[in-house]
Amino acid sequence: MHSNYVRNASIPTSCHFTVDDGKMSYQHLPTYETGFHTGDGSGDGNRNSIGIELCVNSSGDFSKTRRNAAVLVRKLMQEHQILIYNVVTHNHWSGKLCPANLLNQFDSLETRLWIQRYQFQMMKK
Repeated sequence: MHSNYVRNASIPTSCHFTVDDGKMSYQHLPTYETGFHTGDGSGDGNRNSIGIELCVNSSGDFSKTRRNAAVLVRKLMQEHQILIYNVVTHNHWSGKLCPANLLNQFDSLETRLWIQRYQFQMMKK
């Protein structure tokens, strides 16, 4: 569904990656291209960040989607030398309620430690 959405030329939106509960992530744009995913128009969020959309399907396993997203975030952090404090939601840039199903957990100690654990493992390699 996300792929169909971002391929629709009549909708000015795009993201770099989509992640679901499967075994792969899908890349829609090169990371050096501007996406339109944060809701801040031509602001810093769209121009200077990598957009990752998490798929939420009624038949899906959102916990697994979050784990898959953390693996992708870890990979991108390593490739682009991104610090954990620069991993933010769309909400950070525009104030929009996005991702609604993750915002109430994103800043939690558990979620931050979970992502940070991947950063620590990455540094040990």
